[in-house]
Amino acid sequence: MHLQEIQSALVQEGSFYHLWPQRVCHLFQGDFEQVNAFCKTHRPTWPMTIEAVLQILSLSNNLRSPVDASVALRSRPLPNASTAQFLRGFEEAFHRMPSRERIEKEVECTIEYTLQTHAGMVWNCLVQRNDAFPLHKALSIAWTIAEKATKLDGSTIVPSYASRIPPNL
Repeated sequence: MHLQEIQSALVQEGSFYHLWPQRVCHLFQGDFEQVNAFCKTHRPTWPMTIEAVLQILSLSNNLRSPVDASVALRSRPLPNASTAQFLRGFEEAFHRMPSRERIEKEVECTIEYTLQTHAGMVWNCLVQRNDAFPLHKALSIAWTIAEKATKLDGSTIVPSYASRIPPNL
C-alpha cells in the first residue's frame, strides 16, 4: 500500500491526525518491526513515523536514489552554490525520477516550493513572463534565467538573497 493510499484511508475513516502513527503501527512488520515498537513506545508524530520508515529503507539501501537526490536538493542549496547551479542540479534530479513519479502532485508542490523558497527572484521572473506553469517546464528554464541574470549582473545570485533580476530576461 502506498503512503498516499494510507493517508487517504485515514482521512476517510476520520482518524485524528495525531493518532495516525498508532492507527497504522500494526502494518509495520518484518523489517519494520522497529518502527512498530517506536510507534508504540514513543507516540511519534506522523512525519516522525515516516522518517523512521525512511531510515529503515535507507539502512537497507532500498531508497530510490533519484527521489533521494531531489529531496536532498530541496532541503537547501550548498552555501557556495549559485542559484543557477542549484536549479540545474534540481532539474537533473527531477529528470532522473521515474516518469510516473514526476507527474504526481507532491512533486509539483515540491518544485513550486523550492523555486519560491530558494530562488524567489527567479520564481518572480517566471511569473512575470507567464512561464511559471506547468511547473516542470518552469523548472527546466529556471536555471537559465538565473544563469543569464548572473552573467548580466556580474555577480552570483544567492538563493533567497538576490537583490534583483534584470527585467530584460
